[in-house]
Amino acid sequence: MCTCSVGQPARNQRGVVLIVALLLLALMALVTFSTYNGTILEERMAGNANNQNIVFQTAELALRSIEMRIDPNWLNEADSCAAFPFGLDKGYYSPANSDLSSIAWDMQANPEPDVKENPNRLFGWKKPTGVSEVRYIVEWLYKNDYPKPNTIHYRITVRTVGDGGKTVVMLQSTYACM
Repeated sequence: MCTCSVGQPARNQRGVVLIVALLLLALMALVTFSTYNGTILEERMAGNANNQNIVFQTAELALRSIEMRIDPNWLNEADSCAAFPFGLDKGYYSPANSDLSSIAWDMQANPEPDVKENPNRLFGWKKPTGVSEVRYIVEWLYKNDYPKPNTIHYRITVRTVGDGGKTVVMLQSTYACM
């Protein structure tokens, strides 16, 4: 039987409410911090996806631009791919020098790299914001008479790097010049 008066708490219950309130406060702080960290992670993932998308689209544009340069209809040449149309020696590899194992993609390692950097004047477009470099290799693969006589096949490899160097996209296509 309790001998306390009404309005006075029992002596063994003093401080329990404080401990329960502190535990609830700690739990709410933990939930808040985990939600905040999740939001930061989602923002980073969205930013990385955007960077990847920009770099990928730039690589596609460069690949298509090179294919258009190889196409004799675009160049208005009558002799149909008889010679390599670029007039550049750094980005083109013929069967005579087809050893691609020594190609240096890294611009810092080789100031005059084996892979020609895409100049704006060549394709008529500028690199978008978020892309630090666009490079390509055009390899002469073989010549045959299918689907048309004197069809030349090229393998085109494009490598684009995003700002900061963390986003790298490499695309490759085989293009038949008829």
